[in-house]
Amino acid sequence: MGSIIAIIAIIFGATIPITAIISSTILKAKKLKLEAGSGITKEEKLMLQKALKENEMLKQRVENLEMVTSDPDVLKLNSSSEENLQQQINSLKKEILKLNSKSETT
Repeated sequence: MGSIIAIIAIIFGATIPITAIISSTILKAKKLKLEAGSGITKEEKLMLQKALKENEMLKQRVENLEMVTSDPDVLKLNSSSEENLQQQINSLKKEILKLNSKSETT
């Protein structure tokens, strides 16, 4: 019985370092593959390049939108165009009232 326990202890004692060596070797191999670039296919590289270009374009669009929305001259234009719109609405309203009053008299 004592010899069986000794054999089991030797087996367990030997498997832990062997497992550590094997897993370390596997991790190093995967790391080398990634560093060499062989872990990424051509299709994945193309998709990555496309995503990077699209990201850059979106950044430029956001910068343009930020500039437009924060530019004081543009803000003044928006307020003046709103005033012009209100004036046009009022003048059209008056014209409609005139036309309605003329149609009622005839």
